[in-house]
Amino acid sequence: MKRTLTIVLFLGTLALLPRLQAQQTYLGGQVGIAVPTGTFNQVYQTGFGGHASFMYNLIEEGIWVNGQIGYITFSHSSTREDISGNWATVPLLGSLRYQLGKGNFRPYIGVSLGYNFVSRKLEIVKDVITTIRKDETEAAFGGGLLAGFFYPITPSLLLDATLSYNFVNTEQLEEGASYMGIMVGVAMPVNF
Repeated sequence: MKRTLTIVLFLGTLALLPRLQAQQTYLGGQVGIAVPTGTFNQVYQTGFGGHASFMYNLIEEGIWVNGQIGYITFSHSSTREDISGNWATVPLLGSLRYQLGKGNFRPYIGVSLGYNFVSRKLEIVKDVITTIRKDETEAAFGGGLLAGFFYPITPSLLLDATLSYNFVNTEQLEEGASYMGIMVGVAMPVNF
């Protein structure tokens, strides 16, 4: 199922490429921090990460369709010295952004939905001789709400800043993981 979904998304993107116009298609990237929320905050510290994105302006300065792949990691927040580890996700998301204004400062709101490939590594030191290591993975659906803005740095380069609330519907690795993301980056028009 996972492989079929990936192939369908890839082929769908390839089918759209000839129709995309340079002034409406953007490639970009963002980096930033991720602050765990809810019970996820009790186990992990503030994380960091980034993503690469593909954006298509569906309606001139109105609705943006966005696809992104990224990497976000959180360190275990245990105060005990015998426990260490991290929780990481590779989100493969699609989103819709509705641009609220025109001109230089262009705020937007939106929603995202997609798949997350999650991994967790834990190391527990029992004594000098015994160390328990757990490497686990899980794939889970996730989504989020987002708000941000575009601001032109140059005629061909946009500043893209986003605040998002994200949830990952994991069942085994920290059930119900959620975090706030603060990401800043750039986007530039491309011609296919």
